[in-house]
Amino acid sequence: MAGQTKKERNTQRRKRRWGVEHKAYEMGKLCGFEVALIMHNPENGEYYTFRTTDQTSWNMDQIVSSVPNG
Repeated sequence: MAGQTKKERNTQRRKRRWGVEHKAYEMGKLCGFEVALIMHNPENGEYYTFRTTDQTSWNMDQIVSSVPNG
């Protein structure tokens, strides 16, 4: 990302985020997986979430608490 303007970095991040979310969607649809993504942008502190299920039992707190600490 060196030498890029902020606008170029944001465009690249947006496209890559869409790509990751699309792959997660495919894993859920084609393979029957329940997929949850949590992405954090340290530059602006924003979190982005994506999940392949609409179950209300899946909320961010439950997902984060179930992730093993590594």
